Amino acid sequence: FAKSKGAFSSALSYLSAACDCIRACPSMWSSDYAGTFEVSLAFAECLFLTGGREDADKAFENLEKRAQNKIDKASVVMAQLTSLTSVNRYDKALSLGLQCAALLGCSIPAHITPELIMQTVSDVDKLFDEQDRFIPSSEFRFGIWGHVWAL
Repeated sequence: FAKSKGAFSSALSYLSAACDCIRACPSMWSSDYAGTFEVSLAFAECLFLTGGREDADKAFENLEKRAQNKIDKASVVMAQLTSLTSVNRYDKALSLGLQCAALLGCSIPAHITPELIMQTVSDVDKLFDEQDRFIPSSEFRFGIWGHVWAL
């Protein structure tokens, strides 16, 4: 996969073609939601990484609307956080990170302690464990809080 090798322009080309197919056949969202979601998320990330920030923002926004559960919405936010922090847009990243935490049922106070982080991670783990469709990796779980903590 070209995206994983850092060839974002090539990946964007392939993902754009795949998204054209999705737009031409919107029933793919119901027949293969997981695959369609994954391709659409990768497309939005590549748009951002190749400089199409406005288009990427729209793609992220549309994808968040299509997300069928909290985990998928959090995946969209995680991709946005990575993109935003890579271009030093920390104010927007912080806002999104806090919204993501709230989405997952966690409120983050102004003063964060290591104990609070561990309790929050535990709470989020419980939420993820309740999902039948998808159990994210520890890297994904800690990534959500790593982004928020770094901000």
